[in-house]
Amino acid sequence: MGELDAVGPNDDASHLPTGPKFARYLVGRTLGAQTPTPNQLAVALQAACAPVFSNVRASMGDDGCRALFGRAFAAQDETHPALRTIRGPDDCEIPLEHILASATAHGADATRAAVEALLAELVDILARLIGADMTIRILDPETYPSETRGGEPSP
Repeated sequence: MGELDAVGPNDDASHLPTGPKFARYLVGRTLGAQTPTPNQLAVALQAACAPVFSNVRASMGDDGCRALFGRAFAAQDETHPALRTIRGPDDCEIPLEHILASATAHGADATRAAVEALLAELVDILARLIGADMTIRILDPETYPSETRGGEPSP
């Protein structure tokens, strides 16, 4: 996967990203190198999260989505208080206004770090349950390489 510098938990030849690297990749591709305003940050973070929530919901159903994200939110709650502002009413979406409220209350860096931590936690939870390559196939099927040992994703 190139810029992801990925490694699998027990496979030196794997090119799958770890949770934090994959989360930074998802957020980074929507934000780029810009220093966003709180509104731009909120839009970019929601753009990074929306397909992940949608893909998890499509693969695991509403209850599975709520359960997985509920665990991810709970696991990162103490470390990232900004998640308390971000968290949606059903744990299977993040409303834009919640991200904006978090960026206003906690700052852009804390909000971005909280969203990255949430996504990383989700990757780690799913990877423990179903394996790393299936996790990446579910969360971001467009990025997933056709051959996990081949390095770069296929076009």
